[in-house]
Amino acid sequence: MDYEKLGDNIRNYREQQGFTQEKLAELSNISEKHLSKIERGKINIKIDTLVNIADALGTSVDKLLLDASSYVEPDYISQITYHLSKLSRKDQERLLWHLEQNNVFEIKKKALLKL
Repeated sequence: MDYEKLGDNIRNYREQQGFTQEKLAELSNISEKHLSKIERGKINIKIDTLVNIADALGTSVDKLLLDASSYVEPDYISQITYHLSKLSRKDQERLLWHLEQNNVFEIKKKALLKL
């Protein structure tokens, strides 16, 4: 897990909510110092702490774990997966090549080829 990216996501959500570190720490039942280390990616975060932070921010753990700029709604993912599953492996590889060449999406080849 990329703890620095997770910390960045937590900080971004905190700032969007207008919370200070002090306020989010209080709502999450952790110290402000601990939250600061989490946001800087300096420590591993326990799952219960992550759940508390997500709850305090009014979001879900999965959204904190994903890069907000690359978040795709689950409904879109299921639709894309359905259509990709209808393609041959060769066509999946071609599609992936086109996406990578056009830099439309950052898709890991392994994820696409697991279908």
